[in-house]
Amino acid sequence: MPQGLEEQLKSIVIEATEQAIQEYYERLVAKEWMSITEATKYLGVSHNTLRKYLSSEIPVCVLDGIKRVNKHDIDAFLRKNSY
Repeated sequence: MPQGLEEQLKSIVIEATEQAIQEYYERLVAKEWMSITEATKYLGVSHNTLRKYLSSEIPVCVLDGIKRVNKHDIDAFLRKNSY
């Protein structure tokens, strides 16, 4: 292996691992009320997929045009649809 390549690979792997851990942590400690974008990240789905759920199964709170979704409602939806 060329000199320096091992260090570069090690650096890339460490950075990717740290980023994955941070994203996982953010999903675990999500806020009680989330924006639509935050909810898509929490669920790991696209905006279009979340919109399907919002129109049928997950309630949305709208204040002055700002949409918020409750984490507990999302978690209840996931439990209901788990098998």
